[in-house]
Amino acid sequence: MSRNFVDYDYRINTILDVFYSNALKYKDKVFLKKREISGWKDFTWKETLEKVEALASYLIKCGIKKGDIVAIYSSNRPEWVIADLAVLISGAVDIAFYDHSSTSEVIQLLNDSKASLCFCDDRDRSFSLLSQRDKLPFLKKIIAFDDNAVDSGAIALSHAIAEGSANLKAEEIKNIRSSIKGDDLMTVIYSSGSSSQPQGVMLTHKNIMFTVSKFTMRQNLPEGLTSISILPLAHVSERLMGYYSVMLDGGVICFSTGLNSFINDCIEVKPNYGVLCPYILGSIYNSFMLKLKGLPAYRQNFVKKSLTAAMEVEQFYLAGKSLPLFLRFKYFLLNRLVFWKLKRALGLHRAIAFISTGTSPVYEVKSFFWGLKIQLRDVYGLTETSGVLSAEGLPSIMALKSDGSIPPFPETEIKIVNDEEILVKGPQIMKGYFNRPYETEQIFNKDGFLKTGDKGTIDKYGYLKIIERKSDIIITANGKKITPQIIENSFASHPMIDHILIVGDGKKYLGALIFPNFKNLYPWAESKGMNTESAEKLLREGAILNKYQRIIDKLNRSFCQIEPIKKFILVPQELLPGGDLTPLYSIKRKAVMAKYKDLIDSLFVE
Repeated sequence: MSRNFVDYDYRINTILDVFYSNALKYKDKVFLKKREISGWKDFTWKETLEKVEALASYLIKCGIKKGDIVAIYSSNRPEWVIADLAVLISGAVDIAFYDHSSTSEVIQLLNDSKASLCFCDDRDRSFSLLSQRDKLPFLKKIIAFDDNAVDSGAIALSHAIAEGSANLKAEEIKNIRSSIKGDDLMTVIYSSGSSSQPQGVMLTHKNIMFTVSKFTMRQNLPEGLTSISILPLAHVSERLMGYYSVMLDGGVICFSTGLNSFINDCIEVKPNYGVLCPYILGSIYNSFMLKLKGLPAYRQNFVKKSLTAAMEVEQFYLAGKSLPLFLRFKYFLLNRLVFWKLKRALGLHRAIAFISTGTSPVYEVKSFFWGLKIQLRDVYGLTETSGVLSAEGLPSIMALKSDGSIPPFPETEIKIVNDEEILVKGPQIMKGYFNRPYETEQIFNKDGFLKTGDKGTIDKYGYLKIIERKSDIIITANGKKITPQIIENSFASHPMIDHILIVGDGKKYLGALIFPNFKNLYPWAESKGMNTESAEKLLREGAILNKYQRIIDKLNRSFCQIEPIKKFILVPQELLPGGDLTPLYSIKRKAVMAKYKDLIDSLFVE
């Protein structure tokens, strides 16, 4: 097995060296795939390199020079990758916006960054910006990925590539590449925290190359693996672990068309790997559990007992140890009878490992995947730390733990201060916040350690266990400190709950806003003869309230040592990415609490 990551020194090489080396090495092999109406469209390494150099030539012709800032406002697709690499090869710095960002948010960030050029994926986004050119004094040009966007006033990507190809600036590109140094700014990623306004995190070529090379080495996945991409490329986790790391491994990146089609996309591309968040992992788990309920009772019992038996192997896999002979034989039979069919039904029969980013998935979900011999590897990090501070990998290289502790990362110094806050220092730490010198100064202590704002513990072997965001801790009226995410993650794993917000700071008890999973609730309600035309009326039905009360009572028993949820309200509205949810589908606590303040207040009226 060729290991590409050993060929690079993060202090010398950049991601561009990786791309050029692999493009010459893999040539006509597939690098990128996207779903179209007619099927999956492939982009080879050679084809991608040609498009990247042509686009970079066009950017240089347009006056883009080293250090300039270029924006990308698009959903995941191969053209996003082509634009990103072309911007970097032209010596510029890129910033990316989430596709669910509002026009006003994008205008604010375009002005904050002073971006002179912006890539958009379609006509709607192009037009939304071009129609407000008077508010964008720095923006000179928009390039749209879709050809039909030209009538909005944007330039088509195909036109830019054709023009650049006709006037290729190969020698200039070569000189620019050789002039790029590790400490040069590579990208500005606007953090998407659950509580604060986004700030531009400045990451250098060395920050990115260090993190990608060490992370890829830790994962030790097969060369040429197939990856499924669903989290936004604008997010640091997907960009580094789902794009650059897969590129370093010479892999194939398949862009999913979204949550609703994710399982079907997996069935078609048969991924080995992907970067997911607990919400998506929980959705896969719930999808299976709902299908299971449709089977005859005797088959349900057999599959449930098989899954229980499969969990026996989890501790051996986590430790990287071989199974005892009897357990190996037992698992072999169950795999032939149950697990192989189950994995094929989910499109995961070739899956080796998935990265879980954001927070760790709940025990039932994690055990489900490990029991199917699909490794869920936790990663902890912030945008300010290039996405990685500690990371699980191949268990035979470094044993994994079942208590949520994550192994240390190379060349990374972590310490815990008196209030349990995690402080960090290492080659992956950001250069600072863009145009925010005061905030940059505040985020570092006098010894140069970055203050994460997270609470945690660290054992004598360097394994880090995350407790909670300091700002999210709930302190009840009797002084009890509660970590809401632990409870929320457990409740949100239930098929009937899409999201849940635990509240009760300064109160005598805990309350909850429950956002039902209507995709699963409606069929159940209809089977009971209820009318589902109005979500608001449905959630007032006695049978619905009783069902959720039973769910609360059952899950409360798991948290009797913490604090039970005493009251809850079912909310008929769905939470949406952008305003209510982060790109990893976790709740923006402050925003949602402000939005539903009256409902929350009503929970504590006695």
